Amino acid sequence: MQTHATQSTAYRSISRRSGLSAIALAVVTLIGANNVAAEPPIPSMRPAFPVPAPLASTDAEAAPQATTYQATLLWNFNGTTNGDLVYSGLVQGSDGNFYGTTESGGGYGYGEVYKLTPSGGLTILDSFTLNNGGYPAAGLIQGSNGNFYGTTEGGGSGADGTVFMVTPSGDLGTLVMFDGSNGANPAGSLIQASDGNFYGTTQNGGSGGDGTVFRLTPSGILTSIVTFTDGPIAGSGAALIEGNDGAFYGTTERGGDYNAGAVFRLTPAGRLATIYSFDYATGAYPLGTLIQDSDGNFYGTTNFGGSTDYGTVFKLAIVVAPAQ
Repeated sequence: MQTHATQSTAYRSISRRSGLSAIALAVVTLIGANNVAAEPPIPSMRPAFPVPAPLASTDAEAAPQATTYQATLLWNFNGTTNGDLVYSGLVQGSDGNFYGTTESGGGYGYGEVYKLTPSGGLTILDSFTLNNGGYPAAGLIQGSNGNFYGTTEGGGSGADGTVFMVTPSGDLGTLVMFDGSNGANPAGSLIQASDGNFYGTTQNGGSGGDGTVFRLTPSGILTSIVTFTDGPIAGSGAALIEGNDGAFYGTTERGGDYNAGAVFRLTPAGRLATIYSFDYATGAYPLGTLIQDSDGNFYGTTNFGGSTDYGTVFKLAIVVAPAQ
């Protein structure tokens, strides 16, 4: 377990385990924040008596009926044979069923891939044995060929994690076994880019020891595009996104100018640039995946930092100056 000195809350990590042709200026805005230095938050005072309901409308038209929601339990994992520790979300396949992973449990205790029907019928497609991978923390994606792809943080021949493919009927094959030199401990989901290849990150390994960004062809050929070091940026546990400009963007949990994490840009040709370093005031130690809006702005979250040191939501606007 890894603990940040700025807060006693521990969070799970696997330690349970350049340049652009133009100058990029990153402007970060905290969502919901202002420019006034924040005082320590004051606990909200709940009323000591029930809040009265609003008076009935006297208008000729009846007041609109309030929207209500109803939850239906579809499946209970039992902590052993049918799964345990569900860290990742679901993906809906083209067949209408839902697919996901559990980090432990299953037939051997090292996690599983499962299928869930909309009515709640669960089928374990395959269980990890450690030999073919173990402890999948990330969710699946469905490739253009209809099969599902994912990563495991551990297992494989080098015990450093794997990339796997599983068919909707449950045939699982290991595509990559990480051995440290080509990366170690992938924790984020893959993406399939517009070129048809898969891209992902590892938290550790590579020549610098601090993680990699890799490309994987549909036939299983792995290329490490970049290796992180503790100097500029290091340690990515989040998935990449393909930006509107065709480059890849991601976050690192550590590294950057203040060793509090960074946002990076990577071209398909492998040109890496740090576009923003977190400084605790705007957040620290990002773990989540970025999203990009139609105007080109990025949004994301940090696990720590901000005026309360409990994390932030930020907006990153990138202004690219003309090439010099």
